[in-house]
Amino acid sequence: MVNLGFVRDFNSCPTDLPRIFLPELIQDQSSYPTIKSWPHHDNRVWELHYYVSPNKPAEAWTADLAKCLTNLHLHQWCLNIFDLINIFHLPLDQAMSKWGSLFWPEYNVDAIVYLPVKGEKDIIKKEVQKWEKSFTHLVLRPKYDLTLRSVDEQQNEQNKKALSFKFKALNFFKREN
Repeated sequence: MVNLGFVRDFNSCPTDLPRIFLPELIQDQSSYPTIKSWPHHDNRVWELHYYVSPNKPAEAWTADLAKCLTNLHLHQWCLNIFDLINIFHLPLDQAMSKWGSLFWPEYNVDAIVYLPVKGEKDIIKKEVQKWEKSFTHLVLRPKYDLTLRSVDEQQNEQNKKALSFKFKALNFFKREN
């Protein structure tokens, strides 16, 4: 089951979630996906840049993207859906519709996928609801709608997770010694 949720933008995306970008491949650029990572407070931020070749059929690269995300064992991630506008040269709703019709049949993993809305929540929500009707393994869950929570609430939750992880790690190393 793929659970869908929203974030305001990538800055409000929880820092422990991988951020997926779909830049269009520039001529003479490597087509290999690139992972970027850097420290952020007590956590790491990382991004996957999955380059889309304008010469590769959408059916092929969306299937490859689904395999890539599945093989990385990502159980939560955030997709920059606004990249789809540049890839398909369509308005946001049509670009989401086209991408969704190709990607979701290929991706059926237990995961939480967040979509940044950047002030376009109504348009995005309508398309997500269409996805739900077309693909029974997709569910839009209000508990994953982080646009309904304040940035402070999200940051507090992130801090609790980081402290919990540190505590578990300390206990693990104590048992080992």
